[in-house]
This record gives sequence, C-alpha cells and structure tokens, in this order.
Amino acid sequence: MRWFIAWILSLCILPFAVAVEPALEPGLSAEQIIEKNITARGGLDAWRKVQSMVWVGHIESANAPAPNLPFVLVQQHPNKSRF
Repeated sequence: MRWFIAWILSLCILPFAVAVEPALEPGLSAEQIIEKNITARGGLDAWRKVQSMVWVGHIESANAPAPNLPFVLVQQHPNKSRF
C-alpha cells in the first residue's frame, strides 16, 4: 500500500517538476553559443596549444564475448591516433 501511495504522489509531483525546468536563453545565435563554449574551455589559444589527448572508456556490446571492453584512444597533433 505504501508503494501505491508513493507512486501516486510521484505522478502528481512530476508535472510540476517538469514545469520548473529552466528556460534556455532566448535569442542566442550559433556564433554566441560557440563563443561561450570556447571561453568555458579556456580560450581558443589554449586549445591550439594542445598537442595530445587521451580518451579512456569502455565499449558495451551484447554480442561480444565480454559485455564491457575497455579502450584507450590516444590522439596526437597533427592527425595521429592510436586505439
């Protein structure tokens, strides 16, 4: 019975939670969005100085012998990568 009451209450509160979602800033152009992204990442000069990046993660597959396969991707400037 408690689960039923909790479920009903959550269904009643859900529309209000969705309605309170913050609105996007109106009138942003593509250039303004790109400029905000660049400044949030340290500026264009900082990105141009980057020589290498390493991405670590896992690949999920239902058909593979192992469901989660770890990987490391190393990218070096200019256009060199190792997977």
